[in-house]
Amino acid sequence: MTQGMSELKPTWVGLVVLAWDLGVCSSLRSQ
Repeated sequence: MTQGMSELKPTWVGLVVLAWDLGVCSSLRSQ
C-alpha cells in the first residue's frame, strides 16, 4: 500500500467501505 492512498482514504473509511460491501453482497446472495 502506498502512502498516497493512506492519505486519501483513512483506515476507518476503508473499514466502512469493506463492511458495506460485505453487507450488500450478503443481502444480494440471500435474495
